[in-house]
Amino acid sequence: MRGRGTAAGVGLLVGALMIAMPTAADVSAPPASTSVAPIWQPAITAAELQGKRCKRRHAKREKDGITYRCRGKKGNLRWRLVARKPSPPAPPVTAPADGDSCTTIGERIDNAAGYLECRAIAGGARVLRQLSLDAISPGITPSPEPIDTCRLADTRINRGRPPGPGGTLISEAIAYPVTSATRPLPLPASGATKVAILPYDFSDVPGDVSPGSWLAPQLERASEWIEYYSDGSVSYDFVTSESWIRASKPSTEYQWIHPFRNGVMPPDLPQGPFKTAQWITEDLLRSAPASLDLTGVQAIVFIYPPTVQAIYDMVVRDMIVQSPQNLGNILVFTTGRWLYEEDRPLWSYMVHEFGHFHGIPGHAPWDGNPLDVMTNQHGLATTLNTWSRLTMDWQDTAEIYCIRADHDADDFGQHEVTLSAIDTQEPGTKAVIVRLSESRALIIESRRRSTWSTDHFGWPGLPRGFYGITVMRVDTSIDVNRIQRPGAYLDYVAAPELRHGILRMPLMVDVDLNWVLYEGETMTTDGIRIDLVRSGDADTVRLTRA
Repeated sequence: MRGRGTAAGVGLLVGALMIAMPTAADVSAPPASTSVAPIWQPAITAAELQGKRCKRRHAKREKDGITYRCRGKKGNLRWRLVARKPSPPAPPVTAPADGDSCTTIGERIDNAAGYLECRAIAGGARVLRQLSLDAISPGITPSPEPIDTCRLADTRINRGRPPGPGGTLISEAIAYPVTSATRPLPLPASGATKVAILPYDFSDVPGDVSPGSWLAPQLERASEWIEYYSDGSVSYDFVTSESWIRASKPSTEYQWIHPFRNGVMPPDLPQGPFKTAQWITEDLLRSAPASLDLTGVQAIVFIYPPTVQAIYDMVVRDMIVQSPQNLGNILVFTTGRWLYEEDRPLWSYMVHEFGHFHGIPGHAPWDGNPLDVMTNQHGLATTLNTWSRLTMDWQDTAEIYCIRADHDADDFGQHEVTLSAIDTQEPGTKAVIVRLSESRALIIESRRRSTWSTDHFGWPGLPRGFYGITVMRVDTSIDVNRIQRPGAYLDYVAAPELRHGILRMPLMVDVDLNWVLYEGETMTTDGIRIDLVRSGDADTVRLTRA
């Protein structure tokens, strides 16, 4: 009796638990012994409930915005989906905007206003800046001083002495006017310059490209460059041949050695026989067709086939030529393997070398740096710096903001100027010049990857995202340029505390990025504090006494 009673008690307890515990009575029919509805329903997804059996016709279930009703004939009732609450709209995707953080310098995001570019700013941060597809002029800020205040005189002690040991190291002009050069200049600083571009091939190196189609875009680019950077003062009138002119001798007979090599070539280069620039010029001109009119030509560029190997160095000389054309004093250039083996653009080589003979010393600041065509003729940027343009009288002087700092501190005040980058062609204030003394000044410029510093003819240009302002110091008492350290007549001012690092590019002198001031950063030099306060299409700088 005790055992049966205990069993019966257990049975009652189990029955009670079956009523109290959660069940799935709506999916599988409950036991016949009870019709009590469960007090808890497990979460059932649409896939689990749809089509499952149900008990009472027209019963309704709602879960997560979905409504089911029990439908069908008796004995075959099943849950059917009858309504679904619309899903709430996805939150709008916020488009990237000016000032948003970014990760990769130079990253570009196109938008209706132009594009966003990822740039470095003060403190090592990286943000997107809104830029226009086409550069927009920031306008011209009127200068507080006349341009003559900032046109420093040439104060070199040895100026006028002949080149050579103990004499002037720079024979071109380092200050306005260009007549301050210590030698007669073969090419004029204004007016048209007539240049013969003569393609010559050889029996052992025949021309395998059409010289006309190859040279045309190069000459067009050179013309565009001189038109812009001379402010229309100089133009090039090119005379050329549409076909190759065959030299009288094989290419091995036209080797020239640059004087800086002191008559010795590195072992891996052609070792002679070497000829003088004058011999090469006169021999080639004797092969020129009689129909080629060289009247009035002031410079000749002999173009060799890109496949030439035996001719390494490129002639750069002015000389008196004895030739059938009676050219007299002429400026002569050639191409060579050195130019071609590194795929260097022909046009930038020409404007660099022409520039020397117009009167620009070049090779400063920091000889070989790729930020200016006159420091490196195949640089990342083919710009011409403001001081060189001002020396040549090629700069619209309204685009220079001139300040005196050689007065009392109370006279200096605060100056805020928005600069148009020298790499672009839009008008605007191109530089701030701060006069420090009769021989020293600071030149502040804005830089960008733009028209004259983007990729061209396979050359890479400045890296994407490169921007900022540079500060140069000119000292017209110094007679040195071709050095890769401070001490030239024109130098970049570096701010090592910025810790921007080094830009290294193939075939280039390293660029110390501490020369470049980013948005929000400050540089102090020569008693002047320089802040880059805003940046976008243009750079706004503020100058105060330190």
